[in-house]
Amino acid sequence: MNRYLYLTAGFLLSLCVACSEQAEIATPPASLPDGPQLPRAVANANRPDNIELTQQGSFKFGTCEATIIDTRLFENPIVKDKQFEGEPVSTSIFRPRKNGQPIVEAGVANDLVPGSIMNEPRGIAESNFPGISATGWNPPDPALAVGPNHIVETVNQSLAFYTKEGVLQFQQRLNDTNQPGFFDDVNAGNFVFDPKCFYDPYIDRFIVLALEVYQDIDESYITFAISDDDDPNGIWYRYRTFSVVDVGNASYWVDYPGLGFDENGFYVTGNLFFLNGFGNGFGGVLFRSFDKTPLLNGDTATFTDIRDENAASVQIAQHFGGDNPAPYFISRQTGNSLRITALNNALTNPSFSSELVSVPDASAPADVPNGAGNQQLLNTLDGRLMNVHWRNGSLWTCHGIAKDGGGAIARWYEISTGGFPNAGSPSLVQSGNVDGGPGVSTFFPAIYTDAQGNAAMVVAQSSASEFASVQATGRLSGDPAGSMGELTELVAGSSATSGRWGDYFDIAIDPNDDLTFWMVGEYQTGSGWRTSLDSFRLFVIGDVNGDGVVNLLDIDPFVELISTGQFDAAADINGDGFVNLLDVQGFIELLSDG
Repeated sequence: MNRYLYLTAGFLLSLCVACSEQAEIATPPASLPDGPQLPRAVANANRPDNIELTQQGSFKFGTCEATIIDTRLFENPIVKDKQFEGEPVSTSIFRPRKNGQPIVEAGVANDLVPGSIMNEPRGIAESNFPGISATGWNPPDPALAVGPNHIVETVNQSLAFYTKEGVLQFQQRLNDTNQPGFFDDVNAGNFVFDPKCFYDPYIDRFIVLALEVYQDIDESYITFAISDDDDPNGIWYRYRTFSVVDVGNASYWVDYPGLGFDENGFYVTGNLFFLNGFGNGFGGVLFRSFDKTPLLNGDTATFTDIRDENAASVQIAQHFGGDNPAPYFISRQTGNSLRITALNNALTNPSFSSELVSVPDASAPADVPNGAGNQQLLNTLDGRLMNVHWRNGSLWTCHGIAKDGGGAIARWYEISTGGFPNAGSPSLVQSGNVDGGPGVSTFFPAIYTDAQGNAAMVVAQSSASEFASVQATGRLSGDPAGSMGELTELVAGSSATSGRWGDYFDIAIDPNDDLTFWMVGEYQTGSGWRTSLDSFRLFVIGDVNGDGVVNLLDIDPFVELISTGQFDAAADINGDGFVNLLDVQGFIELLSDG
Protein backbone atom coordinates (compact mmCIF):
# COMPACT_ATOMS: atom_id res chain seq x y z
CA MET A 1 0.00 0.00 0.00
CA ASN A 2 2.87 2.40 0.84
CA ARG A 3 4.43 1.74 -2.57
CA TYR A 4 1.14 2.50 -4.27
CA LEU A 5 0.87 5.82 -2.44
CA TYR A 6 4.38 6.74 -3.52
CA LEU A 7 3.53 5.94 -7.12
CA THR A 8 0.30 7.94 -7.19
CA ALA A 9 1.75 10.89 -5.26
CA GLY A 10 4.31 11.59 -7.96
CA PHE A 11 4.58 10.23 -11.45
CA LEU A 12 7.10 7.38 -11.57
CA LEU A 13 8.82 8.35 -8.31
CA SER A 14 11.37 5.75 -7.20
CA LEU A 15 11.27 4.21 -3.75
CA CYS A 16 15.02 4.13 -3.76
CA VAL A 17 17.92 4.95 -6.03
CA ALA A 18 19.03 1.95 -8.07
CA CYS A 19 22.23 0.49 -6.68
CA SER A 20 22.77 3.68 -4.66
CA GLU A 21 23.60 5.51 -7.88
CA GLN A 22 22.28 9.07 -8.07
CA ALA A 23 22.84 9.96 -11.71
CA GLU A 24 23.04 13.34 -13.35
CA ILE A 25 22.16 13.39 -17.02
CA ALA A 26 24.51 15.46 -19.17
CA THR A 27 23.18 17.86 -21.79
CA PRO A 28 22.45 15.78 -24.90
CA PRO A 29 24.19 16.47 -28.20
CA ALA A 30 22.25 17.11 -31.36
CA SER A 31 20.26 14.20 -32.66
CA LEU A 32 20.94 12.43 -35.92
CA PRO A 33 18.62 13.58 -38.74
CA ASP A 34 15.24 11.85 -38.42
CA GLY A 35 16.82 9.21 -36.22
CA PRO A 36 18.11 8.28 -32.78
CA GLN A 37 20.25 10.53 -30.66
CA LEU A 38 23.95 10.04 -30.29
CA PRO A 39 24.73 8.12 -27.08
CA ARG A 40 24.81 10.28 -23.99
CA ALA A 41 27.05 9.45 -21.06
CA VAL A 42 25.54 9.03 -17.62
CA ALA A 43 27.61 10.93 -15.08
CA ASN A 44 27.53 8.79 -11.95
CA ALA A 45 28.47 10.60 -8.76
CA ASN A 46 28.65 7.31 -6.82
CA ARG A 47 30.21 5.00 -9.38
CA PRO A 48 30.53 1.45 -7.97
CA ASP A 49 33.88 -0.27 -7.84
CA ASN A 50 34.82 -2.47 -10.76
CA ILE A 51 34.27 -6.21 -10.32
CA GLU A 52 37.66 -7.90 -9.95
CA LEU A 53 37.62 -11.36 -11.54
CA THR A 54 41.24 -11.82 -12.58
CA GLN A 55 41.59 -15.45 -11.53
CA GLN A 56 39.70 -18.10 -13.51
CA GLY A 57 36.97 -19.47 -11.25
CA SER A 58 37.02 -16.60 -8.74
CA PHE A 59 33.60 -15.10 -8.01
CA LYS A 60 32.00 -12.07 -6.40
CA PHE A 61 28.67 -11.35 -4.75
CA GLY A 62 26.62 -8.30 -5.65
CA THR A 63 23.41 -6.58 -4.57
CA CYS A 64 21.15 -3.97 -6.08
CA GLU A 65 18.05 -2.09 -4.93
CA ALA A 66 14.91 -1.72 -7.04
CA THR A 67 13.03 1.18 -8.44
CA ILE A 68 9.36 0.84 -9.32
CA ILE A 69 7.48 1.81 -12.44
CA ASP A 70 3.75 1.52 -13.13
CA THR A 71 3.11 1.47 -16.87
CA ARG A 72 -0.55 2.38 -16.28
CA LEU A 73 0.58 5.84 -15.15
CA PHE A 74 2.31 6.82 -18.39
CA GLU A 75 0.60 9.90 -19.77
CA ASN A 76 1.02 8.51 -23.28
CA PRO A 77 1.07 4.70 -22.99
CA ILE A 78 1.76 4.19 -26.71
CA VAL A 79 4.64 6.18 -28.16
CA LYS A 80 5.72 4.84 -31.52
CA ASP A 81 8.83 5.99 -33.33
CA LYS A 82 7.93 8.29 -36.17
CA GLN A 83 8.36 6.99 -39.69
CA PHE A 84 12.12 6.68 -40.09
CA GLU A 85 13.77 8.06 -43.21
CA GLY A 86 17.20 7.02 -44.45
CA GLU A 87 19.63 4.39 -43.21
CA PRO A 88 19.15 3.07 -39.66
CA VAL A 89 22.03 3.64 -37.27
CA SER A 90 24.00 0.54 -36.30
CA THR A 91 24.25 -0.01 -32.56
CA SER A 92 27.82 -1.21 -33.10
CA ILE A 93 29.20 2.23 -33.92
CA PHE A 94 28.33 3.52 -30.44
CA ARG A 95 29.98 0.66 -28.56
CA PRO A 96 33.65 0.46 -27.66
CA ARG A 97 35.75 -1.21 -30.32
CA LYS A 98 35.58 -5.01 -30.08
CA ASN A 99 38.94 -6.70 -30.57
CA GLY A 100 40.34 -10.13 -29.97
CA GLN A 101 37.28 -12.42 -29.70
CA PRO A 102 38.51 -15.99 -30.28
CA ILE A 103 38.01 -17.41 -33.76
CA VAL A 104 36.25 -20.79 -33.89
CA GLU A 105 38.81 -23.31 -35.14
CA ALA A 106 37.90 -26.18 -37.47
CA GLY A 107 38.35 -28.98 -34.92
CA VAL A 108 39.18 -32.64 -35.46
CA ALA A 109 37.33 -34.13 -38.42
CA ASN A 110 34.44 -36.54 -37.76
CA ASP A 111 31.92 -38.42 -39.89
CA LEU A 112 28.72 -37.10 -38.29
CA VAL A 113 26.01 -36.20 -40.82
CA PRO A 114 23.03 -33.90 -40.11
CA GLY A 115 19.47 -34.67 -41.13
CA SER A 116 17.35 -32.62 -43.51
CA ILE A 117 13.85 -31.39 -44.35
CA MET A 118 11.06 -33.89 -45.04
CA ASN A 119 8.78 -33.43 -48.03
CA GLU A 120 5.64 -33.07 -45.91
CA PRO A 121 4.06 -30.40 -43.71
CA ARG A 122 4.35 -30.35 -39.94
CA GLY A 123 2.66 -27.16 -38.89
CA ILE A 124 0.26 -24.37 -39.70
CA ALA A 125 0.40 -20.62 -39.00
CA GLU A 126 -2.53 -19.42 -36.92
CA SER A 127 -2.28 -15.84 -35.60
CA ASN A 128 -0.26 -13.10 -37.28
CA PHE A 129 0.02 -9.42 -36.47
CA PRO A 130 2.64 -6.68 -36.87
CA GLY A 131 5.13 -6.02 -34.09
CA ILE A 132 7.40 -3.02 -33.55
CA SER A 133 8.59 -1.38 -36.77
CA ALA A 134 11.71 0.59 -37.71
CA THR A 135 13.04 2.46 -34.69
CA GLY A 136 16.04 3.99 -36.43
CA TRP A 137 18.45 1.39 -35.05
CA ASN A 138 20.06 -1.59 -36.74
CA PRO A 139 19.88 -4.49 -36.10
CA PRO A 140 16.49 -4.78 -34.35
CA ASP A 141 17.45 -7.86 -32.25
CA PRO A 142 13.80 -8.90 -31.81
CA ALA A 143 12.80 -11.00 -28.80
CA LEU A 144 9.43 -11.97 -27.35
CA ALA A 145 7.90 -13.25 -24.12
CA VAL A 146 4.52 -15.01 -24.04
CA GLY A 147 2.27 -15.05 -20.97
CA PRO A 148 -1.28 -16.33 -20.42
CA ASN A 149 -2.89 -13.31 -22.09
CA HIS A 150 -0.13 -11.03 -23.34
CA ILE A 151 2.98 -10.87 -25.51
CA VAL A 152 5.93 -8.62 -24.68
CA GLU A 153 8.29 -7.71 -27.53
CA THR A 154 11.67 -5.98 -27.33
CA VAL A 155 13.86 -4.53 -30.09
CA ASN A 156 16.68 -1.97 -30.22
CA GLN A 157 15.66 0.31 -28.38
CA SER A 158 11.95 -0.15 -27.66
CA LEU A 159 9.46 -2.51 -26.05
CA ALA A 160 5.73 -3.15 -26.47
CA PHE A 161 2.90 -5.10 -24.85
CA TYR A 162 0.19 -6.80 -26.94
CA THR A 163 -2.84 -8.93 -26.32
CA LYS A 164 -2.74 -12.28 -28.12
CA GLU A 165 -5.30 -10.86 -30.52
CA GLY A 166 -2.73 -8.28 -31.61
CA VAL A 167 -4.04 -5.24 -29.73
CA LEU A 168 -1.14 -2.92 -28.87
CA GLN A 169 -1.52 -1.79 -25.25
CA PHE A 170 1.83 -0.19 -24.44
CA GLN A 171 4.91 0.91 -26.39
CA GLN A 172 7.84 2.98 -25.18
CA ARG A 173 11.52 3.38 -25.79
CA LEU A 174 13.77 1.53 -23.39
CA ASN A 175 16.12 4.50 -23.07
CA ASP A 176 15.48 8.00 -21.74
CA THR A 177 14.60 9.73 -25.00
CA ASN A 178 10.85 9.48 -24.38
CA GLN A 179 11.22 11.15 -20.98
CA PRO A 180 10.21 8.95 -19.38
CA GLY A 181 11.39 5.82 -21.12
CA PHE A 182 10.96 2.38 -19.61
CA PHE A 183 14.41 2.41 -17.97
CA ASP A 184 14.64 6.20 -17.68
CA ASP A 185 14.44 6.77 -13.94
CA VAL A 186 16.88 4.03 -13.00
CA ASN A 187 19.30 6.55 -14.53
CA ALA A 188 19.74 4.74 -17.83
CA GLY A 189 21.01 7.01 -20.59
CA ASN A 190 19.96 7.00 -24.22
CA PHE A 191 21.99 3.98 -25.37
CA VAL A 192 20.17 0.91 -24.03
CA PHE A 193 20.92 -1.95 -26.41
CA ASP A 194 20.71 -5.72 -27.05
CA PRO A 195 17.37 -6.14 -25.24
CA LYS A 196 15.95 -9.58 -24.48
CA CYS A 197 12.87 -10.84 -22.66
CA PHE A 198 11.12 -14.01 -21.50
CA TYR A 199 8.11 -15.20 -19.53
CA ASP A 200 9.02 -17.38 -16.55
CA PRO A 201 6.30 -20.04 -16.00
CA TYR A 202 7.69 -20.95 -12.57
CA ILE A 203 6.82 -17.54 -11.14
CA ASP A 204 4.34 -16.22 -13.75
CA ARG A 205 6.34 -13.06 -14.43
CA PHE A 206 7.86 -11.26 -17.39
CA ILE A 207 11.55 -10.29 -17.48
CA VAL A 208 13.01 -7.58 -19.72
CA LEU A 209 16.78 -7.06 -19.92
CA ALA A 210 19.04 -4.62 -21.76
CA LEU A 211 22.68 -3.53 -21.65
CA GLU A 212 24.26 -0.11 -21.35
CA VAL A 213 27.84 1.01 -22.06
CA TYR A 214 29.39 4.49 -21.87
CA GLN A 215 33.04 4.33 -22.89
CA ASP A 216 33.99 7.91 -22.10
CA ILE A 217 33.19 7.45 -18.40
CA ASP A 218 34.10 3.73 -18.19
CA GLU A 219 30.66 2.44 -17.23
CA SER A 220 28.74 -0.68 -18.22
CA TYR A 221 25.42 -1.97 -16.85
CA ILE A 222 23.15 -4.99 -17.00
CA THR A 223 19.72 -3.42 -16.54
CA PHE A 224 16.53 -5.45 -16.15
CA ALA A 225 12.94 -5.35 -14.93
CA ILE A 226 10.52 -7.98 -13.60
CA SER A 227 6.73 -7.62 -13.64
CA ASP A 228 4.76 -8.07 -10.43
CA ASP A 229 2.34 -10.60 -12.01
CA ASP A 230 1.44 -12.21 -15.35
CA ASP A 231 0.03 -8.95 -16.77
CA PRO A 232 2.78 -6.64 -18.10
CA ASN A 233 0.46 -3.66 -17.74
CA GLY A 234 1.17 -2.37 -14.25
CA ILE A 235 4.02 -2.50 -11.79
CA TRP A 236 7.56 -3.54 -12.70
CA TYR A 237 10.57 -3.77 -10.37
CA ARG A 238 13.68 -2.48 -12.13
CA TYR A 239 17.33 -3.07 -11.33
CA ARG A 240 20.47 -1.51 -12.79
CA THR A 241 23.50 -3.65 -11.98
CA PHE A 242 27.06 -2.48 -12.63
CA SER A 243 29.08 -4.68 -14.98
CA VAL A 244 32.60 -3.32 -15.52
CA VAL A 245 34.91 -6.29 -14.92
CA ASP A 246 38.62 -6.03 -14.11
CA VAL A 247 40.98 -8.75 -15.27
CA GLY A 248 44.48 -7.81 -14.14
CA ASN A 249 45.06 -4.21 -15.16
CA ALA A 250 42.42 -4.21 -17.90
CA SER A 251 38.73 -3.32 -17.63
CA TYR A 252 35.98 -4.91 -19.73
CA TRP A 253 32.34 -4.24 -20.67
CA VAL A 254 29.50 -6.70 -21.37
CA ASP A 255 28.15 -7.35 -24.87
CA TYR A 256 25.82 -9.82 -26.62
CA PRO A 257 23.86 -11.03 -23.58
CA GLY A 258 22.44 -14.49 -23.06
CA LEU A 259 19.32 -14.62 -20.89
CA GLY A 260 17.70 -17.71 -19.37
CA PHE A 261 16.11 -19.21 -16.28
CA ASP A 262 15.44 -22.33 -14.30
CA GLU A 263 13.36 -23.02 -11.19
CA ASN A 264 15.80 -21.27 -8.83
CA GLY A 265 17.17 -18.26 -10.64
CA PHE A 266 17.64 -16.37 -13.82
CA TYR A 267 20.97 -15.98 -15.55
CA VAL A 268 22.80 -13.54 -17.79
CA THR A 269 25.93 -14.11 -19.84
CA GLY A 270 27.94 -11.65 -21.90
CA ASN A 271 31.17 -11.35 -23.84
CA LEU A 272 33.77 -9.16 -22.14
CA PHE A 273 35.46 -6.60 -24.38
CA PHE A 274 38.16 -4.09 -23.50
CA LEU A 275 36.54 -0.90 -22.27
CA ASN A 276 39.04 1.86 -22.96
CA GLY A 277 42.54 2.50 -24.17
CA PHE A 278 44.77 -0.37 -25.24
CA GLY A 279 45.13 -3.90 -23.98
CA ASN A 280 43.92 -7.46 -24.41
CA GLY A 281 40.68 -7.02 -26.37
CA PHE A 282 38.72 -10.04 -25.08
CA GLY A 283 38.31 -11.09 -21.46
CA GLY A 284 36.14 -14.21 -21.80
CA VAL A 285 32.53 -14.44 -20.63
CA LEU A 286 30.78 -13.06 -17.55
CA PHE A 287 28.18 -15.33 -15.90
CA ARG A 288 25.78 -13.44 -13.63
CA SER A 289 23.23 -15.44 -11.57
CA PHE A 290 20.25 -13.87 -9.79
CA ASP A 291 18.20 -15.43 -7.01
CA LYS A 292 14.55 -15.07 -8.05
CA THR A 293 13.00 -14.93 -4.60
CA PRO A 294 13.72 -11.31 -3.59
CA LEU A 295 12.87 -10.04 -7.07
CA LEU A 296 9.23 -11.13 -6.74
CA ASN A 297 8.49 -8.30 -4.31
CA GLY A 298 11.01 -5.72 -5.48
CA ASP A 299 13.39 -6.51 -2.62
CA THR A 300 17.17 -6.24 -2.81
CA ALA A 301 18.53 -8.28 -5.72
CA THR A 302 21.38 -10.65 -4.84
CA PHE A 303 23.65 -12.12 -7.50
CA THR A 304 26.95 -13.86 -8.14
CA ASP A 305 29.52 -13.09 -10.83
CA ILE A 306 32.04 -15.54 -12.23
CA ARG A 307 34.18 -15.35 -15.39
CA ASP A 308 35.16 -18.09 -17.82
CA GLU A 309 38.27 -17.13 -19.76
CA ASN A 310 37.99 -20.21 -22.00
CA ALA A 311 34.62 -19.44 -23.59
CA ALA A 312 33.01 -16.96 -25.98
CA SER A 313 29.42 -16.07 -26.96
CA VAL A 314 27.84 -18.33 -24.34
CA GLN A 315 24.06 -18.73 -24.20
CA ILE A 316 22.03 -19.86 -21.16
CA ALA A 317 19.11 -22.24 -21.60
CA GLN A 318 15.52 -21.52 -20.71
CA HIS A 319 14.78 -24.58 -18.56
CA PHE A 320 11.45 -26.41 -18.34
CA GLY A 321 10.65 -29.23 -15.94
CA GLY A 322 12.37 -28.19 -12.72
CA ASP A 323 14.64 -31.24 -12.58
CA ASN A 324 17.85 -29.94 -14.16
CA PRO A 325 20.78 -30.63 -11.77
CA ALA A 326 22.33 -27.25 -12.63
CA PRO A 327 21.69 -24.41 -15.07
CA TYR A 328 23.11 -25.30 -18.49
CA PHE A 329 25.06 -23.04 -20.81
CA ILE A 330 26.27 -23.72 -24.34
CA SER A 331 28.70 -22.26 -26.88
CA ARG A 332 30.66 -23.27 -29.95
CA GLN A 333 34.12 -24.61 -29.17
CA THR A 334 35.31 -25.62 -32.65
CA GLY A 335 33.72 -26.07 -36.06
CA ASN A 336 32.50 -29.52 -35.01
CA SER A 337 32.12 -29.38 -31.25
CA LEU A 338 29.87 -27.60 -28.77
CA ARG A 339 30.87 -26.73 -25.22
CA ILE A 340 28.29 -27.66 -22.58
CA THR A 341 28.77 -25.92 -19.23
CA ALA A 342 26.96 -26.53 -15.96
CA LEU A 343 27.19 -23.80 -13.32
CA ASN A 344 27.35 -25.63 -10.00
CA ASN A 345 25.92 -23.86 -6.91
CA ALA A 346 25.22 -20.87 -9.11
CA LEU A 347 23.66 -18.69 -6.37
CA THR A 348 26.04 -19.48 -3.51
CA ASN A 349 29.45 -20.84 -4.50
CA PRO A 350 29.62 -20.99 -8.29
CA SER A 351 32.01 -23.21 -10.21
CA PHE A 352 32.14 -24.60 -13.74
CA SER A 353 31.85 -28.11 -15.10
CA SER A 354 32.34 -28.28 -18.88
CA GLU A 355 32.45 -30.99 -21.52
CA LEU A 356 32.67 -30.99 -25.31
CA VAL A 357 30.15 -32.69 -27.59
CA SER A 358 31.07 -33.61 -31.17
CA VAL A 359 28.67 -32.38 -33.85
CA PRO A 360 28.73 -32.34 -37.68
CA ASP A 361 31.21 -29.94 -39.27
CA ALA A 362 30.16 -26.31 -39.71
CA SER A 363 31.80 -23.01 -40.56
CA ALA A 364 30.60 -19.41 -40.39
CA PRO A 365 27.97 -18.43 -42.99
CA ALA A 366 28.55 -15.86 -45.70
CA ASP A 367 26.52 -12.73 -46.31
CA VAL A 368 23.47 -13.55 -48.44
CA PRO A 369 21.47 -11.83 -51.20
CA ASN A 370 17.85 -10.82 -50.65
CA GLY A 371 15.84 -10.13 -53.73
CA ALA A 372 18.21 -7.84 -55.64
CA GLY A 373 20.63 -10.27 -57.24
CA ASN A 374 24.01 -9.98 -55.53
CA GLN A 375 23.86 -6.21 -55.29
CA GLN A 376 22.60 -6.10 -51.70
CA LEU A 377 23.76 -8.61 -49.10
CA LEU A 378 22.52 -9.30 -45.58
CA ASN A 379 24.94 -10.06 -42.78
CA THR A 380 24.07 -13.45 -41.23
CA LEU A 381 26.16 -13.10 -38.06
CA ASP A 382 29.14 -15.39 -37.52
CA GLY A 383 27.71 -18.79 -36.66
CA ARG A 384 27.38 -18.22 -32.91
CA LEU A 385 24.50 -19.83 -31.00
CA MET A 386 21.77 -17.39 -29.99
CA ASN A 387 18.94 -19.56 -28.60
CA VAL A 388 18.96 -22.52 -26.19
CA HIS A 389 16.11 -24.48 -24.59
CA TRP A 390 16.23 -27.41 -22.10
CA ARG A 391 13.44 -29.88 -21.41
CA ASN A 392 13.19 -33.59 -20.51
CA GLY A 393 16.93 -34.07 -20.29
CA SER A 394 17.82 -32.45 -23.63
CA LEU A 395 19.31 -29.17 -24.77
CA TRP A 396 17.99 -27.81 -28.06
CA THR A 397 20.00 -25.14 -29.87
CA CYS A 398 20.67 -23.84 -33.39
CA HIS A 399 22.70 -21.40 -35.49
CA GLY A 400 23.46 -20.34 -39.03
CA ILE A 401 26.30 -22.11 -40.85
CA ALA A 402 27.94 -21.91 -44.27
CA LYS A 403 26.03 -23.59 -47.09
CA ASP A 404 27.82 -25.63 -49.72
CA GLY A 405 28.09 -23.47 -52.82
CA GLY A 406 27.69 -20.24 -50.89
CA GLY A 407 25.15 -18.62 -48.60
CA ALA A 408 23.81 -19.81 -45.25
CA ILE A 409 21.81 -22.67 -43.85
CA ALA A 410 20.10 -23.10 -40.47
CA ARG A 411 21.47 -25.97 -38.36
CA TRP A 412 19.85 -27.38 -35.16
CA TYR A 413 20.92 -29.85 -32.46
CA GLU A 414 19.39 -31.95 -29.70
CA ILE A 415 21.92 -32.83 -26.98
CA SER A 416 21.19 -35.16 -24.10
CA THR A 417 22.61 -33.80 -20.85
CA GLY A 418 22.67 -37.33 -19.40
CA GLY A 419 22.62 -36.27 -15.73
CA PHE A 420 25.69 -34.07 -16.26
CA PRO A 421 27.43 -32.79 -14.15
CA ASN A 422 26.37 -35.17 -11.36
CA ALA A 423 26.50 -38.34 -13.45
CA GLY A 424 27.08 -39.17 -17.09
CA SER A 425 28.11 -36.89 -19.92
CA PRO A 426 26.27 -34.84 -22.52
CA SER A 427 25.99 -36.41 -25.98
CA LEU A 428 24.52 -35.59 -29.39
CA VAL A 429 21.07 -37.13 -29.95
CA GLN A 430 20.38 -35.67 -33.41
CA SER A 431 21.12 -32.72 -35.64
CA GLY A 432 19.61 -31.36 -38.83
CA ASN A 433 19.85 -28.74 -41.54
CA VAL A 434 16.88 -26.61 -42.57
CA ASP A 435 17.58 -26.09 -46.25
CA GLY A 436 15.32 -23.89 -48.37
CA GLY A 437 16.63 -25.35 -51.64
CA PRO A 438 19.21 -24.45 -54.32
CA GLY A 439 20.34 -20.84 -54.09
CA VAL A 440 18.17 -20.22 -51.01
CA SER A 441 19.68 -19.27 -47.65
CA THR A 442 18.17 -19.88 -44.21
CA PHE A 443 19.59 -18.17 -41.14
CA PHE A 444 18.78 -16.65 -37.71
CA PRO A 445 17.12 -19.85 -36.44
CA ALA A 446 15.48 -20.22 -33.02
CA ILE A 447 14.09 -23.48 -31.63
CA TYR A 448 11.74 -24.58 -28.82
CA THR A 449 9.92 -27.74 -27.72
CA ASP A 450 6.40 -28.42 -26.48
CA ALA A 451 4.76 -30.64 -23.86
CA GLN A 452 4.63 -33.62 -26.26
CA GLY A 453 8.33 -33.57 -27.13
CA ASN A 454 7.79 -31.94 -30.53
CA ALA A 455 9.99 -29.07 -31.68
CA ALA A 456 9.39 -25.97 -33.80
CA MET A 457 11.76 -23.47 -35.41
CA VAL A 458 11.59 -19.99 -36.87
CA VAL A 459 14.15 -18.98 -39.50
CA ALA A 460 14.89 -16.19 -41.97
CA GLN A 461 14.97 -17.10 -45.65
CA SER A 462 16.18 -15.23 -48.74
CA SER A 463 17.82 -15.65 -52.15
CA ALA A 464 19.03 -13.52 -55.04
CA SER A 465 15.46 -13.41 -56.37
CA GLU A 466 13.57 -13.61 -53.06
CA PHE A 467 13.14 -10.85 -50.48
CA ALA A 468 13.93 -11.93 -46.94
CA SER A 469 11.00 -13.65 -45.21
CA VAL A 470 10.12 -15.24 -41.89
CA GLN A 471 9.55 -19.01 -42.10
CA ALA A 472 8.52 -21.72 -39.63
CA THR A 473 9.02 -25.45 -39.49
CA GLY A 474 8.76 -28.25 -36.95
CA ARG A 475 9.12 -31.91 -36.15
CA LEU A 476 7.06 -34.42 -34.24
CA SER A 477 8.75 -36.51 -31.59
CA GLY A 478 8.36 -39.66 -33.69
CA ASP A 479 9.79 -38.23 -36.90
CA PRO A 480 13.06 -39.62 -38.32
CA ALA A 481 16.13 -38.34 -36.48
CA GLY A 482 17.42 -35.00 -37.75
CA SER A 483 14.34 -34.19 -39.82
CA MET A 484 12.09 -31.13 -39.91
CA GLY A 485 8.92 -30.58 -41.92
CA GLU A 486 8.45 -28.33 -44.92
CA LEU A 487 9.02 -24.63 -44.37
CA THR A 488 5.86 -22.53 -43.91
CA GLU A 489 6.02 -18.85 -44.83
CA LEU A 490 4.77 -16.55 -42.05
CA VAL A 491 5.50 -13.16 -43.62
CA ALA A 492 7.56 -11.98 -46.61
CA GLY A 493 9.40 -8.75 -47.20
CA SER A 494 8.69 -6.45 -50.13
CA SER A 495 12.08 -4.78 -50.47
CA ALA A 496 15.78 -5.58 -50.41
CA THR A 497 18.29 -4.16 -47.98
CA SER A 498 21.89 -4.71 -46.99
CA GLY A 499 24.34 -4.84 -44.10
CA ARG A 500 23.64 -5.56 -40.45
CA TRP A 501 20.31 -7.35 -40.07
CA GLY A 502 18.75 -9.53 -37.44
CA ASP A 503 20.89 -10.35 -35.38
CA TYR A 504 18.54 -13.11 -34.30
CA PHE A 505 14.89 -14.20 -34.21
CA ASP A 506 13.05 -15.61 -31.20
CA ILE A 507 10.51 -18.28 -30.28
CA ALA A 508 8.50 -19.16 -27.14
CA ILE A 509 5.82 -21.61 -26.03
CA ASP A 510 2.34 -20.51 -24.93
CA PRO A 511 1.94 -21.33 -21.20
CA ASN A 512 -1.81 -21.87 -21.61
CA ASP A 513 -1.49 -25.12 -23.57
CA ASP A 514 2.28 -25.76 -23.81
CA LEU A 515 1.64 -26.64 -27.47
CA THR A 516 1.27 -23.35 -29.36
CA PHE A 517 4.51 -21.71 -30.48
CA TRP A 518 4.90 -17.95 -30.83
CA MET A 519 7.61 -16.48 -33.06
CA VAL A 520 9.08 -13.09 -33.92
CA GLY A 521 11.18 -12.26 -36.95
CA GLU A 522 12.23 -9.39 -39.19
CA TYR A 523 11.32 -8.50 -42.76
CA GLN A 524 11.94 -5.44 -44.94
CA THR A 525 9.55 -3.00 -46.65
CA GLY A 526 10.18 0.15 -48.62
CA SER A 527 9.91 2.16 -45.39
CA GLY A 528 12.34 0.11 -43.31
CA TRP A 529 12.44 -3.04 -41.24
CA ARG A 530 9.38 -4.54 -39.61
CA THR A 531 8.79 -7.32 -37.12
CA SER A 532 5.99 -9.87 -37.18
CA LEU A 533 4.45 -11.80 -34.28
CA ASP A 534 3.08 -15.19 -35.29
CA SER A 535 1.66 -18.31 -33.66
CA PHE A 536 2.40 -21.73 -35.12
CA ARG A 537 0.89 -25.12 -34.28
CA LEU A 538 2.31 -28.53 -35.13
CA PHE A 539 -0.02 -31.29 -36.21
CA VAL A 540 -0.21 -34.91 -37.40
CA ILE A 541 -2.16 -35.39 -40.63
CA GLY A 542 -5.40 -37.11 -39.61
CA ASP A 543 -5.09 -36.26 -35.90
CA VAL A 544 -8.16 -34.04 -35.94
CA ASN A 545 -8.73 -33.98 -32.17
CA GLY A 546 -5.08 -33.07 -31.50
CA ASP A 547 -4.15 -35.86 -29.10
CA GLY A 548 -1.07 -36.84 -31.10
CA VAL A 549 -2.40 -40.05 -32.68
CA VAL A 550 -4.80 -40.97 -35.50
CA ASN A 551 -7.53 -43.25 -34.15
CA LEU A 552 -11.29 -43.69 -33.82
CA LEU A 553 -11.53 -40.61 -31.60
CA ASP A 554 -10.79 -38.48 -34.67
CA ILE A 555 -13.84 -39.66 -36.63
CA ASP A 556 -16.49 -37.40 -35.06
CA PRO A 557 -14.48 -34.15 -35.35
CA PHE A 558 -13.47 -35.12 -38.92
CA VAL A 559 -17.12 -35.62 -39.93
CA GLU A 560 -18.11 -32.36 -38.24
CA LEU A 561 -15.49 -30.43 -40.22
CA ILE A 562 -16.79 -31.87 -43.49
CA SER A 563 -20.42 -31.15 -42.62
CA THR A 564 -19.73 -27.54 -41.53
CA GLY A 565 -17.16 -26.67 -44.19
CA GLN A 566 -14.62 -25.58 -41.61
CA PHE A 567 -10.91 -25.94 -42.30
CA ASP A 568 -8.32 -27.69 -40.15
CA ALA A 569 -4.92 -28.55 -41.61
CA ALA A 570 -4.86 -31.90 -39.80
CA ALA A 571 -8.05 -32.93 -41.63
CA ASP A 572 -6.87 -31.76 -45.06
CA ILE A 573 -5.59 -35.23 -45.92
CA ASN A 574 -4.94 -34.61 -49.63
CA GLY A 575 -3.41 -31.17 -49.03
CA ASP A 576 -5.61 -29.20 -51.43
CA GLY A 577 -6.52 -26.51 -48.90
CA PHE A 578 -10.03 -27.80 -48.23
CA VAL A 579 -11.65 -30.33 -45.89
CA ASN A 580 -14.26 -32.19 -47.94
CA LEU A 581 -15.28 -35.60 -49.27
CA LEU A 582 -12.04 -35.83 -51.25
CA ASP A 583 -10.24 -36.33 -47.94
CA VAL A 584 -12.35 -39.26 -46.78
CA GLN A 585 -10.45 -42.06 -48.53
CA GLY A 586 -7.11 -40.81 -47.22
CA PHE A 587 -8.53 -40.50 -43.72
CA ILE A 588 -9.79 -44.10 -43.80
CA GLU A 589 -6.33 -45.28 -44.89
CA LEU A 590 -4.69 -43.40 -42.02
CA LEU A 591 -7.11 -45.00 -39.56
CA SER A 592 -6.32 -48.42 -40.99
CA ASP A 593 -2.56 -47.83 -40.71
CA GLY A 594 -2.97 -46.72 -37.09
